[in-house]
Amino acid sequence: MPILAPEPVRFPDGLLTDLDALADRSGRWWAVHTKARGEKALARHLFGRSVAYYLPLHRHTWKNNGRTFTSHLPLFPGYVFVFGDDNARVAALESNQVSRLLPVSDQARLVSDLRRVDRMLAAEVPVAPADALAIGQAVRIAAGPFEGVTGTLISYGSQLRLVVEVAFLKQAVSVEVEGWMVEPAGLPAPAGCGR
Repeated sequence: MPILAPEPVRFPDGLLTDLDALADRSGRWWAVHTKARGEKALARHLFGRSVAYYLPLHRHTWKNNGRTFTSHLPLFPGYVFVFGDDNARVAALESNQVSRLLPVSDQARLVSDLRRVDRMLAAEVPVAPADALAIGQAVRIAAGPFEGVTGTLISYGSQLRLVVEVAFLKQAVSVEVEGWMVEPAGLPAPAGCGR
């Protein structure tokens, strides 16, 4: 039973997938560090002002007194990614949810990282925040719902997990994979899989 319906994770819908639409907009990406638990309030504010943003959410499920509950939590607690010009920046500040604005120096890398995270979330399999990056082999998924996604392969107990880092935040997300799905990242990528 969901407590609340999930917030829109992005505005506009094609923000990370339709690169032509992004190229048509003037502006840059900002990582907005919010006040405590202010991510969804900021996203609602930005949505109401038609400001482009991305707030990746993951599904968290728990049981209490025999009932199952589901909520949608920020994948990167305390952060919302905003795209726009100075007016978008000002709109974010007017929300009274912003702790600080972090300018992103490597815009292309952030977009690449966020596109990979978004693809993992779109597969609708359990995705979890990863506390820290473990040193491991760089891999590319060769088959399955994440085909073409690159990341780091780690072992977590008896599981293999693909870790995708958002370098700007120095945070990551991980998803369980099986050994047959991965190949070393040094191999040439199949056409159309450069995500």
